[in-house]
Amino acid sequence: MPRRMPRALTLFCLWSAIALVQPAIASGHPATWATDRPHFLGYNAYFGELHQHTGYSLDGCGLPEQAITGAKGRGNDFLALTEHDIYINRPEIGSVEKGCRISQTDPHKWQTLQELADRYTVDGSFVVLRGYERTRDWGHLNVFNSVSVVSPLDLDEFYSWLAGQPADVIGAMPPPARKMFGGGWPPLLRTRLAQGGWGQGVLAVTHRTNGDG
Repeated sequence: MPRRMPRALTLFCLWSAIALVQPAIASGHPATWATDRPHFLGYNAYFGELHQHTGYSLDGCGLPEQAITGAKGRGNDFLALTEHDIYINRPEIGSVEKGCRISQTDPHKWQTLQELADRYTVDGSFVVLRGYERTRDWGHLNVFNSVSVVSPLDLDEFYSWLAGQPADVIGAMPPPARKMFGGGWPPLLRTRLAQGGWGQGVLAVTHRTNGDG
């Protein structure tokens, strides 16, 4: 049975990234686990990427394992692989448009992502999170740490499902990229957020479309 990342570790990675990932990327000096860590509200800061696509999403390039080893090589502390849900069950790998479609296929992408997360996660050194991006015209939502990919078309139905998941399953709303909705939240999401939405806390993660600078 797939194992989930411990809730405390998942939340720690997510919230640390929200507060401090962007300054770290901008400075070009990722921290190490051992010493000299920045502090935020009494916690050490850890740096990494919470929204990573690869060729599994068919609009990106490369294999998930390459993304993981690349993140480790850059000194990141964690990486979340969040492939588009609409491509998880398609075996093809790589973007045709970008010229990086490869002959290799994987009909079990979701299982492979968990195997990679288990293989490369080293306590106290590096964490890999398996997730997926719920991809719809009205907005994209990331889900971390779920056992399966669940993406009902109805937004309220999706949030009802999310609210019923174990506490270590986390949903994140990436703010729209400049190419999506003119850079603003779609009306339904704006309304739900303004009204207190579905009774859930909201986690915002920077979102860029693949290829954005």
